[in-house]
Amino acid sequence: MFSGDRFAGVGVISVEARCSMQLNGSALVTNKAGIETAPVVKQSKECPQELAEGVRGMNLSWWLGIGQRGASLDDVRNIVTIIGVIVAAGSLAFTAINTELTRRTSRARFWLDLRDQFAKYADVHFRLRSAGDWAGDKGGPANHEEWARVEAYMGLFEHCEIMLDQGIIDESTFVEIYRYRLSNIVANTVIRREKLCERASGWKRFLALAKRMSIKVNC
Repeated sequence: MFSGDRFAGVGVISVEARCSMQLNGSALVTNKAGIETAPVVKQSKECPQELAEGVRGMNLSWWLGIGQRGASLDDVRNIVTIIGVIVAAGSLAFTAINTELTRRTSRARFWLDLRDQFAKYADVHFRLRSAGDWAGDKGGPANHEEWARVEAYMGLFEHCEIMLDQGIIDESTFVEIYRYRLSNIVANTVIRREKLCERASGWKRFLALAKRMSIKVNC
């Protein structure tokens, strides 16, 4: 902002004085109120266009505060630099916020996609629940098709163990949503005996997940 004294008035000097003044920003005019102001220069016969334009340039410098009585060019550069830093900091803050929102959105989308994958084995899951016909030692898969479904379902849990191990999904969320499903599989006598005891070498990832979830596999 310009200071109030620079808006107090603009002095007018003679053509001879205007055309003889040095264009270095040092010539000022004192108005009736005793306040120094930048002179107004008009082109005339005595003052050629080139000189008039030069003095106008001096006036602009005076109004901008650049010169002997105002801010130096270095001050202006410093102000521009500070503004640039503020803009850059704001841009970085916006980028950080946007990145965090994107991360959260991607995470939520991933969990929804994982839920869709588990939904494909809803039939196995329902049979293994406490009210299902495969709960505990009630029964279990009895033919090739049923075993294929169970193995695919268990394989999905192995993929989850890999993602947990690599930090792709967080363990606390997995425990809250899917641990009980894993526990139902281990609780089934037929599946536990056939897959996790007699063929344990083929289900290392599944067993590692059970251990991670603090689920004991008793053979």
